[in-house]
Amino acid sequence: MNFRCSLSQHLTVLLGASLVVVLMAGTSYAGPRSGFSVYGSYVNRSTQLSQRVATTNGGNFSEATLSTTQASSGGGLGLDYQFATGKWFSIVPFYQYSSESNKGGDGSVDLDNGSTVTITGTTSTVVHHFAGSQFRFWPGDNFYFGPEIGYHSETFSGGGSNVTGTGIGGGLVIGFETDGGFQIFVQIDTMTADHGDNITNGGTATRLNAGYRF
Repeated sequence: MNFRCSLSQHLTVLLGASLVVVLMAGTSYAGPRSGFSVYGSYVNRSTQLSQRVATTNGGNFSEATLSTTQASSGGGLGLDYQFATGKWFSIVPFYQYSSESNKGGDGSVDLDNGSTVTITGTTSTVVHHFAGSQFRFWPGDNFYFGPEIGYHSETFSGGGSNVTGTGIGGGLVIGFETDGGFQIFVQIDTMTADHGDNITNGGTATRLNAGYRF
């Protein structure tokens, strides 16, 4: 089974969500409002785990980068506070948590000294934390879009060990929020986490959210 979700699939989700929020939009527009919100999320993530590997074969040392596909999905929660800076703009600091089931792919690399290093994919649980800010532009009809950026951390748990990586992530948010506070929005972000020991994990995440602003 192929668990990998390509960038084109993430963009398809974004375009579909854009159409939904546009169709939901009404004819009146009061502009963004300040306040706290909470929401639930579904997350789908596709990444490449890269690791520098080295062996000595017949006294000859060689190293290379081994990459494997990682795919995860699961649920999460989020909260934010929106600062309305006018009718057309708002700044939204946020924090998001998700717990996902991760499937790692198999991989191998041939080194110059004739050695082959192989990694067998495993299933694990990965917990993600993402804290940052969104910068929303509201063109009207309670519809908004804009960039976001934040600090990202992930912890893989499996086989009796935990491995944590951190890094910067950012991308695009697009959504719809009623005057009464109900909201639906989607985020597509590119993130890279440094796990140390010459290991990095980077790729694309899509997050579908629904909640309420108080």
